[in-house]
Amino acid sequence: MILSFWRRAHLLLALIASLFLLITSITGVILSFSPISNALSEFSIQKTPPSSLASLVTNLQQEYAEVIEIKVTTENFLEVSAITNEGDYASFYAHPSTGKKIGEITQEHPLFAFSRSLHRSLFLGELGRSIIGCVAFLLLFIAISGIVLVAKRQLGLKWFFSPVIREHFLQYWHVILGRSAFIVIVLISLTGTYLSLHRFGLIPEDVTTNHSIDTAKLMEAPRRPASSFQPFKTTYLSDLASLQFPFSPDPEDYFVLKCHEKELIINQFSGEVISEQSVETGTILANLSFNLHTGKGSILWSIILGLASMSILFFIFSGFKMTLQRIKGKAKNVHSKDASQIVLLVGSEGGNSLRLARKFQQILIESGQRVYLDELDNYQTYLKMHQLVVFTSTYGNGEAPSNAQKFIRKLAAYEQTKPFNFSVVGFGSSDYPYFCRFGEVVHEALENVELSTGILPLHKINKRSSSELKIWLENWSAATRIKLTTTVISTDKTEQTTEFEVLERTPVEERSNCTFMLKLEATSQTFQSGDLLAVQYAKKEEVRYYSIGRALDGRLQLCVRKHDHGRCSTYLSRLQQGDKITGYVHVNPTFHLPPEATKIIGIANGTGIAPFIGMANEINSSQYFHLYWGGKSSDVLAIFEPQLAQLQNDGKIQSFAAVFSAEIGQESRYVQSLLVENATEIAESLNQNAVILLCGSLKMRTDVLKTLDTIVRVHNNTSVVHYEKNGQIKIDCY
Repeated sequence: MILSFWRRAHLLLALIASLFLLITSITGVILSFSPISNALSEFSIQKTPPSSLASLVTNLQQEYAEVIEIKVTTENFLEVSAITNEGDYASFYAHPSTGKKIGEITQEHPLFAFSRSLHRSLFLGELGRSIIGCVAFLLLFIAISGIVLVAKRQLGLKWFFSPVIREHFLQYWHVILGRSAFIVIVLISLTGTYLSLHRFGLIPEDVTTNHSIDTAKLMEAPRRPASSFQPFKTTYLSDLASLQFPFSPDPEDYFVLKCHEKELIINQFSGEVISEQSVETGTILANLSFNLHTGKGSILWSIILGLASMSILFFIFSGFKMTLQRIKGKAKNVHSKDASQIVLLVGSEGGNSLRLARKFQQILIESGQRVYLDELDNYQTYLKMHQLVVFTSTYGNGEAPSNAQKFIRKLAAYEQTKPFNFSVVGFGSSDYPYFCRFGEVVHEALENVELSTGILPLHKINKRSSSELKIWLENWSAATRIKLTTTVISTDKTEQTTEFEVLERTPVEERSNCTFMLKLEATSQTFQSGDLLAVQYAKKEEVRYYSIGRALDGRLQLCVRKHDHGRCSTYLSRLQQGDKITGYVHVNPTFHLPPEATKIIGIANGTGIAPFIGMANEINSSQYFHLYWGGKSSDVLAIFEPQLAQLQNDGKIQSFAAVFSAEIGQESRYVQSLLVENATEIAESLNQNAVILLCGSLKMRTDVLKTLDTIVRVHNNTSVVHYEKNGQIKIDCY
C-alpha cells in the first residue's frame, strides 16, 4: 500500500502540474543560456580582474563632471549614472576598472525577455505568478515522491547509488536522471517557491534599513581622496549592489554603499563610516534564491540548471509514456468472469507481464477456451473456474507490483465454490537478488488454499526469455490436456532481421559432446562480445538466442551444442560454408566487457565460453583477464583450445583453468571446484573491485552463486548479493 500511495501521488502531482512544468522547463532551458550569454558579454564585470571600489570611484570622478550612482545589475554589468563634462545626464555600461563608457544600456534579447515573462507569470499577471508559485511547490513533492520510488526500486537507501539494472530504456534513464538531478530539482523548486512567497509578501518583509545619523556632528573635515577611503578599498565589485554619491558638497550629504550583506553611510570628506546596518536575513535569502534559481554569476551553475530543466522535460515524456503503456495493457475480455473456465490473473509493474498475459489469453481463445483476464488485486469468486493461471513480476525488495498488493489479503477473503488447479509464472531478472520473489509468495499462498491444486511447480522466467516461456506453455498444455494452437509467445519487440553467411563450422562429433563452433559474417550489423544472436531457424517458430563473441579475426562467433531434440541446434549443426541464416543481433549491454574494470574473472561451462573468447580478444593492456571453465571432457575443450592458446600467447588471457565432469580416468569435477580452490584470490579480487562474468547453464549459475556466496561470507564477511548490487557480478545464463 505504501508503494501504491507514492506511485499514485507521484502520478497525480505530475498530471496536475504537467502543462505548467512543460512551459517552465522549456523556458528554463532557454533562460539558462541568459547568464552564460551575460558572462561572455564584453560588459560583464567577470571578464576583468577583481579590483577595489576605491580605484573605480577615483577614475569615475576624474572622468565625469558628477557621478550620481553606480550599480551592478542582475546581469553582472556595471551601470553608471553621471553628468558628463558637457553637462548632459547619461546612463551607460562602464568598464569595471577604468570607469569609461563601453556601451549603451540595451534591452534584453527578445527571446530571453519573452521566455522570462512566460516563465514568471504565463502573461497572466498576478494570477500567473501565483500559478507558477504553486507549480514550483508541487515540483518539490514530485521530486520527493519520485526519489522514494527510486529508493524502493534500488532496494533501499543503502543501495540507492548502486548500478541500475537496465531492462527498459525509458525506465532506466528515468531512474538514472532522477537520481542524478534530484538535488538540483529540489533547489529549483525551493528557490522558486521562496521567490514566489516573497513576491506576494507571504514571507515577512524586512524592515527598511534605518540609519541613525546626527547631522550636527557631521563637520566638514579636510577632504581626503576617495582612493584612501577604507570601505572603498575593502569592497570589490563582486560584493557591490550599488553606490550612491553625495548630491552636494554639504556635510549633510554622504555616500550610501549597499553591499550584499550590509549597508554603509560614509562621510564624503573623511571616508569615515557614519552608520552601518546589516542586511536582514530575508533579503539575503531572497538574493541567494534568485542567484540559485537563475544561475546569475556562474556559467557552471547555469549549465547545471539547463541540464536539470532538460531532465524535467524527459521525466514528463518518459513518465507519461510509461503510464500510457500501462493503460494500454489493461485487460480486455471477451468472456465474463463467471462464464470462464480459465482465469488469468496478472501482477505487472511496467506492463510487460500484462502484455504477455494478453498474448496467452489470445492463444487460449483461439484454442476454443473461455478465459477471463484481470489484475491480481481484483481477485474474487469465479463460479466456473477450474484453471487459475498467475503471471506476475516482482518489484524492488521482493515486493508485489502495484496492481497486486491486495492479492494475498483477497485470497483469504474470497472462497471459491469448487476445486481448481493453479499454475504460477514469475517474471523477473536474475540480476536482482530477489528474483521472482513475489511469484514464490503467490505460489505458496495458493498452495495453502483448501480447494486448490498446483499442477506445476513455480516457473521462473529470466528477462522475458522466449524459450523459458515456451517450456512453461508446453508443460501447462500437457498438464491441463488443453491443446494450444501455438506454444510460441514472442517477448521481443519487432527486430529487423538480416542474413548471416556461414564462414566456418567445426565438426559435430559425439566424442566432443556434439559441441561445435560457428563463425558468421555480420557485415550489416554491429555487435559486441556478450550480445545475443537471435536465430530464426524456421517460419512461425520463435527465435533462439545464443551468446556471441568476436573471433580472433573479428568475425561473429558462437558455440553450440546439438541436442537430440533441439530443432534449432540441429538446424545449425547441418550448416555448411556459404549457407545463410536469418536473424538479428540483440544488444545485451548488461553483459558487455566492463571497460572500467582492471581485473575480470570469467566463469563458464560448456558453450558459455563463446563470449569470453571474444571479450579476451577485446580487452585493453591495463586489464587482467582470468578464465575458469568446466566441460564434459578435454575433447570439448579441444574445439576452442587453439583460440585460447593464441590469446594466452598474446597476453590477452593471463590465466586459464579447466575441469571436466566426464573425462575418462578422472574424477568428475565442476567449475565451482575451481572457485573453492582459488577462494582467497577470488575474495581479494572482489574487494579490489574486480568484475565476475558468468555465462552458461542455469544450473551452473545456481551452483556457482552458492559457492561464491560461501566464499565471500567466510573471507569478506558479506554476501554475494552485495557484489551483484554493486555491479561486480554480471550474469548471462540460459
